Amino acid sequence: MVSSALSWFFWLLSSTPEMEEKILKEVEEVKAKQGYEKLREMQYLHVVLTESMRLYPPVAMNTVECIEDDMFLDGNFVGKGWFVSYNTYAMGRLKELWGEDCDVFRQERWLEDRVFRPKSRYKYAIFHAGPRTCLVKEVAYIHMKSSRA
Repeated sequence: MVSSALSWFFWLLSSTPEMEEKILKEVEEVKAKQGYEKLREMQYLHVVLTESMRLYPPVAMNTVECIEDDMFLDGNFVGKGWFVSYNTYAMGRLKELWGEDCDVFRQERWLEDRVFRPKSRYKYAIFHAGPRTCLVKEVAYIHMKSSRA
């Protein structure tokens, strides 16, 4: 997963020199600090990674089987044994979720006062959502950030 995410990240980075400069500057600012705490300070790198995964998710589709009768949050019934699929690649390009610029790489959509602000896990389902949220989500971010730091 990390290798796929980083491949798209570097591809996007190669087409945006000013973004690369900002990331390099941020890396230099926190380089002297020790441990994983320095990685948490890399807010700009975090938003760029997040936005690149929104457009190019490492796992573009997922299918799960319902183990008992249930209801979606919107009230739709899902029966035991039914398979439910969702496409994070398509979700990342939905105007209903991301606005008119949904197909534009815009890392600022994740920033609020220069700090990363996550969106709903159900809107940004790259690491799944609810009780099936990826247990190693933070480890994945640490790995991606430390690949550069």
